[in-house]
Parts: sequence; structure tokens; C-alpha cells
Amino acid sequence: MLQSVNLRGFLVITIVAISARGIADWTIDFPSAYTLRSGEVRLEYREVSGKSRDEWILNCGILPFFEIRIKSSDAQQVDFQYSITQPYPEVAPGIAIGIFDAFDKGETGRSIYVATTFQFNVVADWSKRERGNLTIGIGTGELRKGAFVGVSMPIFPRTILLAEIFKKHQTIGLDLELTKGVGIRAMVRDGIPSFSIQFRRLY
Repeated sequence: MLQSVNLRGFLVITIVAISARGIADWTIDFPSAYTLRSGEVRLEYREVSGKSRDEWILNCGILPFFEIRIKSSDAQQVDFQYSITQPYPEVAPGIAIGIFDAFDKGETGRSIYVATTFQFNVVADWSKRERGNLTIGIGTGELRKGAFVGVSMPIFPRTILLAEIFKKHQTIGLDLELTKGVGIRAMVRDGIPSFSIQFRRLY
């Protein structure tokens, strides 16, 4: 137990010390068509009300347009994604293809998905080239089959409104950037609250 606490503390301190801001690659638990940059890492620690274990989520941009995501909670899950984007997102959407739970070890089971993300400029006095995202995708598999929608919308400086819809399940949350590379999230999914802290680093 003590070793686990020390390891968590070491990870948090290390990543806070070297954090750098990146773009939004996942809305919450569904992807957008914009991956992390190559060499960028995001670590999220999430506490979910009523769950026996907290969640650790690690996202890594390991090649241009290619991302791997590892989620550890009651089970371990590995996701892969490849995206096709272009320099002018207002003109044409990004497109992604990926696989949830590639090794079929997680809670939702293996699922292949395709997603497209539309970006648009936020017009406001406080806006500094912030962009909103609308993602529409479809997945396969027993528990991921069907269409999903994700929305990421800046509403104030350093504050983003998040929403996901999948079948009868809805999630809404707020993402707040505390400082460069460090942010927190508060979310409610089907009436169950969760909170998380995120750290980013570009190597």
C-alpha cells in the first residue's frame, strides 16, 4: 500500500514539473479525430463515485497522427487510434479509425470505431483562437455498438464544457485549466459524479 502511494506521488510530482498544454484528443471517454501530437503524453487520475477502484488513464502520441491510450481501473484496457487531419480544420473535418480495448481485457469489450470531428472558431471578446469540437462516430461490439456524439465547447477562458451521448447514456462535465499543462475535470454520467486531474507533457 505504501509503495503504491509513493509511486502515485512520484508520477504526479514528475508530470506537474514538466507539463505542457496540448489539444483535446478525447472528449471524455469517446475519441475525437484529433490525436495528441507525436511525443505528447497525458496522464489522468479519475475518481468515480461508487467504484471500487479509481481510474488511471495514460494517452501517448507515439507517431504523427497515431495515439495509444491505456486505462486501468477494475480491468486494464488498451485503445489505438489513427487520424487523418489537415491544416485547415474549418474547411474539412478530421477523420479517425481506431479500436477500443484491443486485447479484449477491459469492461466494454473490443470495438472498432470510425469518427469524424468538425472544428469551429469561438467568437467572443475573451477568445484567443479557441476552437469548439463536434465529434460524430459509430462503433461495433457488444457494448460499444452504435453511434456516439461528443461536444467540446470553450465557454470562458481556460474553461471547456464537455458532453457525450451514447445510446441512453449521457455525460456532461467541465474542464478547467489551472495552469499550463495541469487541469481538472468534474463530470456526471447517468447521475454518477466523477472528478479527475490531468497532466500533459510534450517531449
